[in-house]
Amino acid sequence: MNMTYIDAINRFWELDNEKPFSASDTRLYFVLLKYANKSRLFADSSCAYFTQTNKRIMADCGISINTLISAKRRLQNIGLIRFSSSGQKGDVTKYYILGAKTEPKTEPKTEPKTEPKTEPSIKNKEEESERDAHAHTHESPIFQQIGNLSLKMIDECKDEVLADTRYLEIIAMNNRLGSVEKSQEFVVLFFKHLQNTGVMRKSLSDFKAHFGSWLPKKLQELSKTNEQQENEPKKPTVADF
Repeated sequence: MNMTYIDAINRFWELDNEKPFSASDTRLYFVLLKYANKSRLFADSSCAYFTQTNKRIMADCGISINTLISAKRRLQNIGLIRFSSSGQKGDVTKYYILGAKTEPKTEPKTEPKTEPKTEPSIKNKEEESERDAHAHTHESPIFQQIGNLSLKMIDECKDEVLADTRYLEIIAMNNRLGSVEKSQEFVVLFFKHLQNTGVMRKSLSDFKAHFGSWLPKKLQELSKTNEQQENEPKKPTVADF
């Protein structure tokens, strides 16, 4: 029996529970599943693979060519995908979702030599931080199993919320902020809070829900800080003497 779209998702999260993938690995895999589904890889018995260019995948994932190559190799080494390309610049790469169909064993398993193979020394630190953020994300296991296809980078969520005037008007009214601009200021502040806590991915609905619960607490915290400052005795200045 061929693997279904949901089977591929469940298999990914089973492996992730054993050893969490980095954010770039996760993003790449679900982008590849999107292309596989559009190519009817899971529905058409005559379809064994799909093709796509590195340039398009890099744009969809928001990653560099070196990060893409490293992520593809990690996903291939763990047995989730297999890929091969002609080695010509601009040509498409064949991708197999392992388990979706019976893949031919004659395809090469290595990236062409013409592609860069080295990363700057900062790469390891970036991957470690991505992996750490993925392992410590606030998303629940149920959300991971059901809502992964709607996950976005948090800066994308921030931009969409900042452009949603109706939502910002409701936030301003319910929290007595006074204006849409004030709501936007707190959205940016919330975005920075997520960055500081290592969260890199959320669905848009989860971003809004988290923001909606975080905002009243932040307003209460700011109110207490202002009260303390007002109650502090005024320090004498030169003009007082």
